[in-house]
Amino acid sequence: MPANNPNLVLPPGNKIASNYSDIQSQISFLRARPIEPLQPLSQANDDSGLLQVSNVVFIDSDIKIDKIDVYFDNSGPMPTFYIVYNGPETEASNFSAYQVNFELRLDPMPIEIQTILWNEDPTTSRGTIVIVAR
Repeated sequence: MPANNPNLVLPPGNKIASNYSDIQSQISFLRARPIEPLQPLSQANDDSGLLQVSNVVFIDSDIKIDKIDVYFDNSGPMPTFYIVYNGPETEASNFSAYQVNFELRLDPMPIEIQTILWNEDPTTSRGTIVIVAR
């Protein structure tokens, strides 16, 4: 979809530095999953005040992924990280895995964070709460 698509909805917060890679792995379910994304698998660690987060996200295998961005929002009860991709709303039973990593210096270090997989066109999302390992 073009970058100027008026239907794109970005999550709250600000874009932060991150990296992602296709980990060349797929999962399949017996029945098609409804249109909302699967929640991410996330791990968070406190490394002397540096929050390090590693995620595995599963996206419909039929969607061509050009980029995955991460947005940080600290306005709610806990820090929230949105892992953002762009793809059509589809029912799917086959998903490709992508690893998404980022780090951010936070003071004070939170006890928990929330990570959400966010499809910006149309807006759908699924999230999970993760305890920060110390």
